[in-house]
Amino acid sequence: MACIGRDGELDELRTLWQRVLGGRAGMLLVSGEAGAGKTRLVREFARQVHRRGALVLHGRCDEDLAVPFRPFRECLAHYVLSVSEGRLADHNQQWLASITRLVPELARRTTQLPDPTRSDPDVERYLMFAAVAGLFREIAFTAPVVLVLDDLHWADPPTLQLVRHFAGAVLGRVMVLGTYRDGELVAGQPLHAALAALCREPTFGNIRLEGLSESAVAAVIAAMVGGALDPTGLQLARDLARATDGNAFLVVEEARHLRETGTLIQVDNA
Repeated sequence: MACIGRDGELDELRTLWQRVLGGRAGMLLVSGEAGAGKTRLVREFARQVHRRGALVLHGRCDEDLAVPFRPFRECLAHYVLSVSEGRLADHNQQWLASITRLVPELARRTTQLPDPTRSDPDVERYLMFAAVAGLFREIAFTAPVVLVLDDLHWADPPTLQLVRHFAGAVLGRVMVLGTYRDGELVAGQPLHAALAALCREPTFGNIRLEGLSESAVAAVIAAMVGGALDPTGLQLARDLARATDGNAFLVVEEARHLRETGTLIQVDNA
């Protein structure tokens, strides 16, 4: 199903993307309650730019498995495993050596890497952060890059440190898109503090998804039943919008239930 009711948000993403294509890296986080349609919106945008030549890499945080840097590990691993050894050899080899701490697969794909710089943990972490940002800048010389980081409300502090570093350090045709549930943010949570810092970065932006409007809910239902709604269907759409507060997930699930039980069968094809 298309991203119904989110035309304004998609336009904001496209506007930022045009700036990114001009060489101005950007970061945008999409927030909203669970089921608001954050991931659907981001994936629809990513699908559109991928069709136009962008490299889209996806990673997500997990509530039950707090692996440090997990979404970045997943993005990097996907890239490392999908490109040729010759392409890897074109990258800054010291950066790749630093990144082997995150992506052990690198060491198996290229055997000529120098040893990673050894220092105290803070310096090593800074060098690794710089290497990640630098590598994506290099990748973007060939094709613009979109990094999708899902479920940042579950991100651990190290992951958010790298997100903050990215906001201030990444350059070139790189766009970072993240999602998080703002209803689960509380003072003292890692993301709460990270957002306060990110808001000071000129490259950072935020979109909050509100509930779908009554007209958007009607459009969702019409798409599900295959035609324009009759007056009874329109009233159902209004009732459903109020009952769910326009929550996209709840709208779709309830509409699917109504369709399966035969309540949504009438369409006006005139």
